[in-house]
Amino acid sequence: MQAGAFSRLENAEDLVKQLRAKHYAASIVQGKLYRVWIGDPLDRREAEQLAEHLRADGFEAILTPSQ
Repeated sequence: MQAGAFSRLENAEDLVKQLRAKHYAASIVQGKLYRVWIGDPLDRREAEQLAEHLRADGFEAILTPSQ
């Protein structure tokens, strides 16, 4: 699940630190933007559950269809 996309590496690193502090397996994938990902690809039900956990931990979580 993508947790964010940033033009600045520092912003992506900050989000990764915040997510890891809450025990999420977050990493950065570099491309045109620095994308922050959590875990492996998920099916819809798993993504909804992860989004609920993120919200409970104070993060914004919006599900959108993958491209």
